[in-house]
Amino acid sequence: MHAGYLATSLIYLQGRPAPSLLAAGILGLQLHHALPRPPGARPRHAAWTAAALVLLTAVTLLYPGQAYPQLAGFAAAGFLIFGRAWWPLAGVVVASLSAVLALRGYSPAENLYWTFNAVAIAAMFYGLSTQTALVFEAREAQRALAALAAADERRRISRDVHDLLGYGLSAITVKAELAGRLGPEGSGEQLAEIAAIARRSLAALRAIPAEPDPRLSLAAELDSARSVLEAAGVEVTVRRESGRDDALLAIVLREAVTNVLRHSDATYCLIDITPTGLRVVNDGARVVRGTGSGTANLTARVAAAGGTLTTESDGGEYRLTVLYPAVLGGDADGVEPIARV
Repeated sequence: MHAGYLATSLIYLQGRPAPSLLAAGILGLQLHHALPRPPGARPRHAAWTAAALVLLTAVTLLYPGQAYPQLAGFAAAGFLIFGRAWWPLAGVVVASLSAVLALRGYSPAENLYWTFNAVAIAAMFYGLSTQTALVFEAREAQRALAALAAADERRRISRDVHDLLGYGLSAITVKAELAGRLGPEGSGEQLAEIAAIARRSLAALRAIPAEPDPRLSLAAELDSARSVLEAAGVEVTVRRESGRDDALLAIVLREAVTNVLRHSDATYCLIDITPTGLRVVNDGARVVRGTGSGTANLTARVAAAGGTLTTESDGGEYRLTVLYPAVLGGDADGVEPIARV
């Protein structure tokens, strides 16, 4: 639009160098003010460009001989684009144009026509500038959202790798140590379990990028937890007051058992599946230096599903409790339905 109006003006003003320079200067300053920039940012050298626009506008209104009312419209647009603090000056330009046209003998109809023409030009260019700024802001917002989405996906993958594979690696370590103690003759069963754990961990790893909430079986995790903890010399008690089979509780159980193996010298562990969630209690809890991401990840997962996860330690006993009621109702066998994570 700027290029088209500039070409039209120069053609119309052909053979008149001074008005052509005025048109080029006003349109150039207006374009400078209209260039996209971050919200709240002012054009470069704003004070100088505003002063130059004021000067060129005054020369346009006072130019001897023929009047050039369209240039006043372009100048008013430049002040509108510059910011609301300058809008009164745009009104002064339009009012001055009307006064100058009256002094130069334009009829009331011609005066009204050219004044309205200047206002229309100013409003049009201000609208185009505003639209350009909105497109610029929308593009920047889209880039910011894409960056946030990528960061969120990286955090999700990191969380899932920790939650789903930490247990598998700890279980493999425990089983391998047990196999080493049993020797060649008694290690066959333990090696078979190590292979099975490795296959499950590999499958979980492959599912992480495509499946935000991998579906796990709580029953299978209970069996695996019992086997791994007993292999580590921990007396395990499992109580099931509910027949629920919940993927979120399976993930929590994995992390809880991983913590028992990594951060305790436990001799016993209680796993209690209740109608309202899960409770894991063990002794031998050691003081953990620093803060890990496992419990924080689980707390966020449970909170997102509408539940709460709490931990407490007392005299070496560590308790992890999840309050996460299943969806009300049940199936034909009386088992509560799987709560979607």
